[in-house]
Amino acid sequence: MKNLKIVSYKTAIIPSKMIAVFICSLLIGAFGLAGLNAKAAQNNIGSDPKEENSFRYKDGERIEDEMLIEEDGLSIRYKPKKANANAWKLVDGQYLSSNGKPIPGAIAKGVDVSYHNGTIDWEKVKADGIDFAIIRCGYGMDQTDQDDKQWVNNAKKCSELGIPFGVYLYSYANTSEKALSEAEHVLRLVKGYKLSMPIYYDLEDTIVEKAGTAQILENTKIFTQKLESAGYTVGIYANLYWFNTFLTDAYYDKYEKWVAQYNTTCNYTKPYYIWQSTSEGTVSGIGSKSVDLNFMLNTAPVSAKITGIRQTENGNEVTFIPGIGATSYDLYRMNSANVSTYIASKGINEKKEFLDTTVKSLSGYRYYIVTKRDFKSQKGSVKTDAIKPLAKTSISVAYNTYNSLKITWKKISGANGYKLYRKSGTTYKLIKTLSGETNCSYIDTKLTCGKTYNYIVRAYQTLGGVKILGNASIKGKDATPKPPKPEKLTLKNSGHYIKVKWSKVKGCHGYLIYRRTGTKGSFTRIKTISKSTTLSFTDKTVKKKKTYYYKVRGYRTVSGKKVYGAYSKAYKLKAK
Repeated sequence: MKNLKIVSYKTAIIPSKMIAVFICSLLIGAFGLAGLNAKAAQNNIGSDPKEENSFRYKDGERIEDEMLIEEDGLSIRYKPKKANANAWKLVDGQYLSSNGKPIPGAIAKGVDVSYHNGTIDWEKVKADGIDFAIIRCGYGMDQTDQDDKQWVNNAKKCSELGIPFGVYLYSYANTSEKALSEAEHVLRLVKGYKLSMPIYYDLEDTIVEKAGTAQILENTKIFTQKLESAGYTVGIYANLYWFNTFLTDAYYDKYEKWVAQYNTTCNYTKPYYIWQSTSEGTVSGIGSKSVDLNFMLNTAPVSAKITGIRQTENGNEVTFIPGIGATSYDLYRMNSANVSTYIASKGINEKKEFLDTTVKSLSGYRYYIVTKRDFKSQKGSVKTDAIKPLAKTSISVAYNTYNSLKITWKKISGANGYKLYRKSGTTYKLIKTLSGETNCSYIDTKLTCGKTYNYIVRAYQTLGGVKILGNASIKGKDATPKPPKPEKLTLKNSGHYIKVKWSKVKGCHGYLIYRRTGTKGSFTRIKTISKSTTLSFTDKTVKKKKTYYYKVRGYRTVSGKKVYGAYSKAYKLKAK
């Protein structure tokens, strides 16, 4: 294996194994191989070995600890000198690695198991904080003696306890015929079980490696396409070295990846969804010395693609190709005014088509599908068409007229436009869609004077004619429509009096005049004018040679109560 060096290892091979092998050879000699490999012999495709050999196994035994494998300086298996006390645990809402640091994006913790783990008490496993399981159903070709001895028990218990689980098959395939038989092996075993996660093709054995990258790719295509045609979602399992060395073709990128690297972090640079972080985990209910621990990452799925829309007698039939890493889909219909209507939610194991019976015409309608990854109902799990949501923007609201407000927000780079929402009861309703990155203001009209309104804004990107929303503005902003301040305020001496004049303010039912003497102190209301057409007031209470300051504001009566506007600018004049 190029660039691969085993530095040291210590295995836990059971001495009694030699006895078991000897007895097994006697039985085979007595009864022959017909019962064990009948199907393989019938198809003339050879038989599978009975012992796994890979980075995890040596002659069929689990490698228990202290095995270091280096690949160009990046270790696949690494045992730290001293693990943190909280290694692989959930602390303050974050999963921690063996060095005590948070695992970026980790949202769930799981185990993968086989008969090597013995009989498992799944109730204790669930109570110990395990969120999901990946169960080995078997190894190699479709032979009953190659079914995992604990498959039925493990799958049955997880189903009964509601533990989400997926499946993996350990591959020995070095020919196309064997790969097809391995797919048939899985299909026979998973029939009747509801899988919450993909079926993973486990590529790690030295026999598979010796087949070469071209044959491995061909085998993978046969295996994945066979299972997909039966309606299942498929993933690929391998260690970091395998993914970087043998599984580099773009075909592998179509599938959800489960990467093994026993280290403090995973160094794989392409998208992956599950990290197998250690083979030395301890979980209550699993009596073996150690167990593989895995962490599911909240990574954006690759979007599903609509492949066709066909009009039928009963409605519009929409078909699509499923996305990678998806757990469900939401289907939407858009009319000619770009108004979206939610149609349905589709599960990953269902038939990839939907009949929209609410309309019977293709004219004026478009459809789009939202790909979702939702495990343990974690927040922020919905991703749309693999577009990263745009950042939040800050928002401000100010009164504009007695029945309108002006909303402004900061530009978001890369936005194709913005959607503005106004709060109605406990929810926000869309009031305006604005196109363009710099179109960052809007005047909301026909509002009720004196009523408080709350707004948020979301930037969006456009993909294939569909608007993909970003995050909402950091916090909704309140504002209240009220009469604006009077303009063009003038003061004039009229004999021994002072006359105050102002321009008319739209929407006002009256005005209030305020006065102050001197440069300090507060203003006192001296007059209330109840006619909107009266735009002046003569102050006859002034004293000669004394300076007075004046300002005016309007009001509007709403439901019997006065809603006051803003004050005008203050002006001064000395009485004659």
